[in-house]
Amino acid sequence: MSNNKRVLANTIYLATRVIITILISFYTTRIILSEMGAQAYGLFSVTFSIVTFFTFLTGSFSESIQRFFSVAIGEKADNTLKNTFTTAVIICSTLAFIIAIILFSIKDYVTQHVLNIPISSLEQANKLFYIALASVFISTLQAPFSALVLANEKMSFYAYLTLFESVAKLSLSLVLTLISSEKLLVYSVLLLLSSLIIFTIYARYCFKTFNTTMTGGKPSWKIVFELSAFSLWNTFGNFAYACRSQGIIICINFFFAVTVNAAYALANIIAQAINSLAQSLTTAIKPQIVKAYAEENTQRYNAMIYFGSKYAFMFLFTLCSPVLFRTHDILSLWLADLPDYTVWFVRLLIIVTLIDSFSSSLIAGMQATGHIRVYQFVVGTLICLNLPVIYHLFKAGLSVYFLFLPLISISILNFFLRVYFLSKSSNFDATLYLKTVSAKCLLPAFISVLASMFIGNGFTGASTLFVFLSASMHSLLTFLIFAILAITKEEKKWVLTHFFQRKL
Repeated sequence: MSNNKRVLANTIYLATRVIITILISFYTTRIILSEMGAQAYGLFSVTFSIVTFFTFLTGSFSESIQRFFSVAIGEKADNTLKNTFTTAVIICSTLAFIIAIILFSIKDYVTQHVLNIPISSLEQANKLFYIALASVFISTLQAPFSALVLANEKMSFYAYLTLFESVAKLSLSLVLTLISSEKLLVYSVLLLLSSLIIFTIYARYCFKTFNTTMTGGKPSWKIVFELSAFSLWNTFGNFAYACRSQGIIICINFFFAVTVNAAYALANIIAQAINSLAQSLTTAIKPQIVKAYAEENTQRYNAMIYFGSKYAFMFLFTLCSPVLFRTHDILSLWLADLPDYTVWFVRLLIIVTLIDSFSSSLIAGMQATGHIRVYQFVVGTLICLNLPVIYHLFKAGLSVYFLFLPLISISILNFFLRVYFLSKSSNFDATLYLKTVSAKCLLPAFISVLASMFIGNGFTGASTLFVFLSASMHSLLTFLIFAILAITKEEKKWVLTHFFQRKL
């Protein structure tokens, strides 16, 4: 299979997986919220957010490991790949125990002084903390295995396993309807067991499929230093994102009620679901970007980055347009009782996600170069600024909605910084990128917004059928505008040729 066909096939696998996963996730959340209530769901969200804040360490090593795996595969360096895997397993095992010790030592302080929860919920919070700690431990051990799967572009297995995970979560949520007490703790324990099963499947698959890679490798201090040096700056970048995502939830908990946490958590589920669609495309092309850079194939390296940014934004905007303009009606189909703030939280988080969707492929391009020290410091510092700025906005007595002022502003600034740093670190043409990707996407997006506003003013209704037809109309209109104004003739020819297997 050619590289382009592999990217197309992997994208279809991952996009299909994400769409099905989103539908399952939304229904699962509806059941969980209905069975637990907003108060318990808010407690679950904020407790797990504090513990999973430490996954920025796991994420940074996972990204670094995948990058080194992809480079070794691109260079056909089998011994290096074996040694890197063995070393990565040792590093992640050590890291898992270090994180567990740190979290265990700060548990009492977090539950008694950081969490803004009723005294009656303290015992539950302590138990949830331990369960979340165990989940983080397992996810850290899993990092080398999932990185090996992605570096080898086994996207079908990755997609199937993610679907299995979503179905498992749905099944666990249905268990809540069968029990009358301790629903929060039962659900958390079952989630932990699900994570353990997923880890076991990953390990078994890797031992069966990549047996030659996983055996015979030797730990190498050189690889430890290279991985650690690369991961150090990745860690800073992931720490910044953890501050932005998990830190905001904690900050909201300081100044507002737990029910506001529940509203933000629900909006965040939608934003993460949308972002995962963009990541599905990036996940499919990231190994190709790294391999193209390792092979010094500049033309393909640039083309993959352009392709990823452009189509990630168009794909997301097409799906998001009905949610932006029919937010309340669509959410009402999902949840019977919407917590206050949810509608505008969803709209504003979608805007942030759309801005960030341009950057996914740019980040992959920067990771491929390996020149990330200054880039991660500058971009990561700006992302970290979200938290203190939001804290002082809340401290000044401003509405919770003001948290999106720094979020949106810094996302836009970081997009331009990523373009700048990528052009300085490689033969990436920033001017051409802005003309052929950003400008090509933003003009039809603006026209689509105007057209959708017109449709919204002309059609009203709240029945399920009407909402479905209206949402379909928004997406179809947006798709047609992008197809006319953003997609080139060459791109249309390539897509049609590969989908219908005929010459045009």
